[in-house]
Amino acid sequence: MAISAARLPTTRWRLREGNRDIQDLLVRELGLSPIISRILMSRDIVDHDDALRYLSPSLRDLHNPFLMQDMKKAADRLIRAIYNQEKVVIYGDYDADGITSVAVLIQFLRQIHRGVTFYIPDRITEGYGLNREAVERLRSEGVGLIITVDC
Repeated sequence: MAISAARLPTTRWRLREGNRDIQDLLVRELGLSPIISRILMSRDIVDHDDALRYLSPSLRDLHNPFLMQDMKKAADRLIRAIYNQEKVVIYGDYDADGITSVAVLIQFLRQIHRGVTFYIPDRITEGYGLNREAVERLRSEGVGLIITVDC
């Protein structure tokens, strides 16, 4: 059996053309490469201050999470689970951003609550995302709260 070379994707990324003067300004003022300035422009980042905020973000630039629907209810539920010493499970997918999300939240929550663990479904037998069987198994193990990340 011969081994064939893997086929490379044939898709080529094309950045939309933008204002050349703005691109040159970002290159000059921020010392960016032309390709980075074009990427910023494709994301509608066209001025010096917005580019700096995008490239060097700070906590004060984050979106207020309480603008998301029912965030206060979710935060109150987590506080109640911690106060009542409930078992809490962080449930995330097995891909890079799912595992990272689980790790970040676990690292924080374990500092304030010992009863926190995580669950990442088996990609072969359980597939992707939240599944009923896992929820029922966690519930039977006494888990009072499941927090899903990246599902």
